[in-house]
Amino acid sequence: MGIIAFMSDFGLEDYYVGAVKAVIKRVCPSSEVVDITHAVAPWSLLEADYLLSCCYDDFPPGTIFLVVVDPGVGTSRRALIAKTRDYWFIGPDNGVFSGVLEKSSNLELWSIRSVPHKHKSSTTFHGRDVFAPVAAHISCGGRVEDVGERVTDYVRLNKPPTRLEGDILTGYVAHIDRFGNVATSIDKGLLEDAGIEAGSMVGVWVGNRYFELSVLRTFGEAGEGELFALINSCEKLEFAVNKGRASDKLSVRVGDTLRVKRL
Repeated sequence: MGIIAFMSDFGLEDYYVGAVKAVIKRVCPSSEVVDITHAVAPWSLLEADYLLSCCYDDFPPGTIFLVVVDPGVGTSRRALIAKTRDYWFIGPDNGVFSGVLEKSSNLELWSIRSVPHKHKSSTTFHGRDVFAPVAAHISCGGRVEDVGERVTDYVRLNKPPTRLEGDILTGYVAHIDRFGNVATSIDKGLLEDAGIEAGSMVGVWVGNRYFELSVLRTFGEAGEGELFALINSCEKLEFAVNKGRASDKLSVRVGDTLRVKRL
């Protein structure tokens, strides 16, 4: 019996999350649904990709990840089932799983061709009408061959570049959390390659704005209201303000490009 870990951009103001969970329970009453988040920025595949990559391996083997961030719902985009050595991933084939699948072993892929226990059908709510019943079918031990057709590829997300050229790191804003902390695509390995660690000073370019910041180990090392950098729990470079919002000070949004250099 696999846990179904559910992520979406649905929010909690409407009935969408509840309807998806209701269909899961209708098809597989014994299933356990764990909410990752439903506060992904609307239509933001970049943010969903980052959030899933940060937490999927915290879940036990056998978990089924149901991710519905689907700006192409009702179009010709495929509905995907992916299986790695330890996990299942079910959702739109629009790149939302690419960050996880690119580093996974023993990858198997199917395109959803049949929906079991179909209850309703719409062109605008595949989370409820396609992905939820398929996830529940797998959770209750159903055969993937009964719902999917083998495929050999999946859509890769078109991400802004993340790279080290000379002594300049280039990356993008991947997520802004509820505290206003700004997580980037620049990982710990690239930071090490650039000689950046706790105790370093860095210059940061965002558009035509420039900042000089300390790299600290944790939030409490900064003075109140101070803008600084750190390596976050996802092992990515993050900008924060002690008891403030780095996103406001930097004036950034998800997808914005930034450059970083050790001083």
